[in-house]
Amino acid sequence: MQKNLKIAVVADWLTNQGGAEKVVADILTAFPNADLYTSIYNAKAMPQFAKYKPKTSFIQHLPFAKTKHQLYLSLMPYAFENFDLSAYDIVISSSFACSKGVITKVETLHICYCHTPMRYVWGNYIDFINKYKFPKVLKLFTKFPLHKIRIWDYLAAQRVDKFIANSSYIQKRIQKFYGAKSVVLNPGIPKAQFSNDKNPEKSSYYLAVGRLKSHKHFELIVKAFNKTQKNLVIIGTGEMLPVLKQLNTSPNTKLLGFVSRKTLENYFAHAKAFIFPQIEDFGIVQAEAQSYGVPVIAYNKGGIRDSLIDGKTGILFDEQTVNCLNQAIEKLDRIDFDRQYIKNHAKEFESQKFIEKFKKIVNTAYVAHKEIYN
Repeated sequence: MQKNLKIAVVADWLTNQGGAEKVVADILTAFPNADLYTSIYNAKAMPQFAKYKPKTSFIQHLPFAKTKHQLYLSLMPYAFENFDLSAYDIVISSSFACSKGVITKVETLHICYCHTPMRYVWGNYIDFINKYKFPKVLKLFTKFPLHKIRIWDYLAAQRVDKFIANSSYIQKRIQKFYGAKSVVLNPGIPKAQFSNDKNPEKSSYYLAVGRLKSHKHFELIVKAFNKTQKNLVIIGTGEMLPVLKQLNTSPNTKLLGFVSRKTLENYFAHAKAFIFPQIEDFGIVQAEAQSYGVPVIAYNKGGIRDSLIDGKTGILFDEQTVNCLNQAIEKLDRIDFDRQYIKNHAKEFESQKFIEKFKKIVNTAYVAHKEIYN
């Protein structure tokens, strides 16, 4: 690839830490001279992007935008279509919402790293809305605007020259909802910073980590451990934290809220197992747990199938029920997992490998695109 090419990276919004934001950071590591665009940027919450001086949309200046971006979903299409990207040779959108809707010149290559077709409007979107913590009055008026966004989202997807899916599960969703082909490249995870020097038999607690949102089913974990009284540590913040605290009746369950990165790594390193009961596009956090040699107990749907080997790096369960989860925990307790094998397996997902593969995909796509349009 030519060294003087102008590249833009476009993210949906950068308002809180999560898996998609880690991917944006890795893409910028792959292309450090790229310009960064996003609808909303919360500098306090996302300081790692400050050096890129993100270019934001008009939504940035609207009330509560940095903390309640969902309020402005109907404005997102207009915001992204109004970014002027005419100076760029390559545009890379990291999208689970509207960033793929940017408009580019015909000779500009637009690659979309798709975390998922917009879950607000595709698939079981009604169930998703019902679980979201919006006032009931607002929910009554959401279906028609979402219908319009769904139409726009399909049309926006047709502007993309090449899709990269973050898992085989998302590859199928891209084909289903956008009618587009894609290549799969799983997200990268950081290298494990702690060696798992603790004897697995002495590790007494199970671990769950993530944003505490309703669709991630942390309440299922709490109910399961209420029943067994086994040691459980939950790390994360979000709207469900007060609910989970109220639901918890076990003295052996600890809800720690936010912890430092070093503390989190220490909990990863010494956990007996990691609990992952939700459907995720891929699930960076569970892959990170595997990088510490920790087996994962996961619901058998979604992107988890790209990274978990049932019986070798964890246990899959088929129903999101307390009994089914506890049966999976009992099954895991009977297996002597090879933690070094789990670590070695997780190395396939390290960020450096993602960066190298991503650059190769972009380079190859640019050469092919240039032959057609230049």
